[in-house]
Order: sequence, then structure tokens, then C-alpha cells
Amino acid sequence: MDLEQYWYEASPFLYTAVGGFILGRADSALLFISSMLLLAAGGTILLMRRMYSINQIQRLRIAAS
Repeated sequence: MDLEQYWYEASPFLYTAVGGFILGRADSALLFISSMLLLAAGGTILLMRRMYSINQIQRLRIAAS
């Protein structure tokens, strides 16, 4: 696997973990906003990947029947 593939797989989890860590230590508005953006980015990527995989599974089921 290439480095890009590893990053593709790990990035939403890293965004979420770093966002949660920063949120726990946020003592200013800038840190709070940054952490919320990281959490939103990680959650959005995970949600979009899940929706895509569900869509692909449904297409395979339709094609198989």
C-alpha cells in the first residue's frame, strides 16, 4: 500500500481524535472553533464513506438479482 492509501484510510479518525483532544483542552474561542471544524470534517468524511459503501452494496444486490 502507498502512503496515500494509509492516509486516506486514517485521516477521518485522526481528524476526529485530534479534534476531540483539542476540544478537551480548549481555553480560547480559536481552539474551540478549530476543534469543532476538525470534528465536523472527520464526521463528514466518515458519513460520506458509509453512505457510498451502502450505495455500492445495494447496487451489487440489484445487479445480482
